[in-house]
Amino acid sequence: MSDLALALLVIVVLFGGFLAAKQVFRRVKFCAICLAVSATWTVLLLLFWFGKFDNQVLLAILMGQSSLGLYYLLEKQVIQPLLIFRLPLLASLVAAIYTLLTQTLYLDAVLIVAGLWLVFGILYLYRTNPKLRSKAKAIIDCCSDW
Repeated sequence: MSDLALALLVIVVLFGGFLAAKQVFRRVKFCAICLAVSATWTVLLLLFWFGKFDNQVLLAILMGQSSLGLYYLLEKQVIQPLLIFRLPLLASLVAAIYTLLTQTLYLDAVLIVAGLWLVFGILYLYRTNPKLRSKAKAIIDCCSDW
């Protein structure tokens, strides 16, 4: 069985199990799809680290799905002014996934991500300043203007 078919099968089985668990534990809120995908790539990542799985493309796709799911979850949960941090968050998630897969931390990438957080943090702090207000609003509205 191919890596892709096996991963898809595991996700489907876990999804069914988590969906059933969700019916039993009604007070616990979670997304069965997100949990199934995350559990699958977590196991595959551990297997990758121990040299038992070598399909980095599949692993990266699954991890990317989780990072985007986390992005959307946070986007729904935070107050609108905090949406200014979308780009630093996505950059951080990409860097984290790359680091997990390559087991290498690149200083230049860390500096870019840190710089993004710093610049967007300053913009957030001064978002009510008349000179910066339109720029902050444009960043916050970027994903809702299309």
